[in-house]
Amino acid sequence: MKFKIKKLDKGPMILTGSKVLKAIMDNATPPIDLFVREVIQNSADAILQSKEYGRIKFNIGKFNNNELCESLYEIKDNIKEKHNKAEYDFISISDSNTCGLLGKASKDENGGPNNLYNLVYDFMNDKDDDGLGAGGSCGIGKSVYFRYGNGICFYYSRTKEDGVYKSKLAGTLIQDERNDSCFIGKNSSGIAYFGDLDGTNSIPINNENLICEFLSIFGIKPYEEDETGTIVIIPFTDLDALLENNNNADDDTPRYWLDSIEQCLKMSIQRWYFPRINNESFNGKYLKIALEDMDDIRYVIITDSYVYNDNHVDLDKCLLNIKWKMGYVGH
Repeated sequence: MKFKIKKLDKGPMILTGSKVLKAIMDNATPPIDLFVREVIQNSADAILQSKEYGRIKFNIGKFNNNELCESLYEIKDNIKEKHNKAEYDFISISDSNTCGLLGKASKDENGGPNNLYNLVYDFMNDKDDDGLGAGGSCGIGKSVYFRYGNGICFYYSRTKEDGVYKSKLAGTLIQDERNDSCFIGKNSSGIAYFGDLDGTNSIPINNENLICEFLSIFGIKPYEEDETGTIVIIPFTDLDALLENNNNADDDTPRYWLDSIEQCLKMSIQRWYFPRINNESFNGKYLKIALEDMDDIRYVIITDSYVYNDNHVDLDKCLLNIKWKMGYVGH
């Protein structure tokens, strides 16, 4: 399958890639914490009203560079000029028991759902700094997807709208347009959409056979039966960038997870979301979170100094000890 690419030209009412990428100015918080905090929140916000919990899965793998470049044939030479190895890393984040990316590529001004538009397409309006600094599907919430790869991100979603299941696949490119390495050229805004075209407007691909063909590049299976949700795929992930600045400790305490992206993800997930992980007593929708094919991360937190179980958890001490293990406070 091959995406059709819609490139955005520079204009007074259009954001540029360089501005979007500056949406996160928090240099004190480790990148992996920013990443985990925002991507999980996006999924948590989309849990179906009828479900008690949302399921989120992180997957780290490798993909065939040539296969992906062929799907982006209009810019494949530019990509291969920078990325000439046979395989590269990717991270995907999938959720289920969630509503998926409801709505269309254009904004519904009549009160309908705009999940798809807000997450994938709403870069055209030049919002003020407060708008860019917002979390969720605006500002920070979506700029994290572009900061740790080469600016390319894909979104696959399955929704149920008006009683009909719909599959959607779209992609976005966000790069600094001032750089010579920008895949769509310095004369652009640094922003492009991948999908199908409705006239001159980019829209998602809905053909399930084409979607399955694309997902197979990453070894990802499509949603089936009554499943709904969203999978975000970040190719060319810079795993080293995600591990930067993760040891904020002033002591020499060994922290075994610092050299492992999987362990770092697991620790960060617990740090930000442990009250909701597998906690059926949580006042709201709880979360089941897993890494690749590992078991769910447990609500049980076992540390060097304390043992907490599902019957009694001292949340204040638990949070303090996690912060200590992460290197944020002294013990």
